[in-house]
Amino acid sequence: MFLANELDALELAFIARLRNYGSLSLVEQYKTIAALDFFQELREAGLSNVLSDLESDYINIIRMSSSRMPGVSAITLSELEILMDLDAEAILRSGQGYSNVFKSRMLKSMIFGEDINTILADFRIPEFKHNWNIAAIQTAKDQFHAAAVGKIYEESPEQRFRLTGPLDGKTRCECRAVLEHQRKDGFTQNEIAKGAATKIVKQFCLEVKPESQIYNWIGRGGFNCRHYWEPTD
Repeated sequence: MFLANELDALELAFIARLRNYGSLSLVEQYKTIAALDFFQELREAGLSNVLSDLESDYINIIRMSSSRMPGVSAITLSELEILMDLDAEAILRSGQGYSNVFKSRMLKSMIFGEDINTILADFRIPEFKHNWNIAAIQTAKDQFHAAAVGKIYEESPEQRFRLTGPLDGKTRCECRAVLEHQRKDGFTQNEIAKGAATKIVKQFCLEVKPESQIYNWIGRGGFNCRHYWEPTD
């Protein structure tokens, strides 16, 4: 999954940096951890590399989308770059929150006599995959992709799109409905905005609650949806 390996490596590097203080006395360990900037430790452990990978992936999305439409305006590209920066900022905020929780957890344990090595061996300490929620990052990236494609084709209102992606045992009812019953020539963005895909979901996916039946350009099947709108030839 997107960034999973990078976050695994980051967590291991972060914990390794904290283990360096394990040889100190318990009193010195507490003083060191209390004064330590965990967020800075996280950045030095490789958070900047994670953000760099995210930016590279977003830039590739922009390039892929704009290559289909030569002459994309500077304004459009600027708007997409703003979205890219906002998602990167969200990861930074998550990193700040994670480092605060981690530091608080360590200090509380140290008050009761646990040393650094004992604490770091405790698998009850939440992992990045849980706290940062990789699925949320994947969803943000997929939504950025949708926004990029939509923005690139904004000046081509007649361009049609078909929902694309896996059709398997994990496919949600609403996505399956659209994949199996969408028009062969696809829909325009305007048709999707007016509910063309939503009508299909309401007709063929009765098990989904009415408030969850809206199937639009950005949201599609909801959190961690694996499907996307692909321009037809």
